[in-house]
Amino acid sequence: MSRNIFAKAFAILLTVSIVAPSAFFIAPQRANAIIVFESGLNLVENTISAVNNVIQGITGPINTAANVAEQINTYVL
Repeated sequence: MSRNIFAKAFAILLTVSIVAPSAFFIAPQRANAIIVFESGLNLVENTISAVNNVIQGITGPINTAANVAEQINTYVL
């Protein structure tokens, strides 16, 4: 009888020791944020630079396709 009580207590202890630490991993961690303010001039320069990069990214393949089409046109005609 005492052996059965010891086994149940040991089983409960093992269950708690396995389940309790896993709850710490499930809980969301605290997040921190840092606010950074840019001056108006830097913000405008960064925006212009980003737009310029997008335009260059679009025009690059278009220019390549135009050059290939021009070479094909030159050899065919």
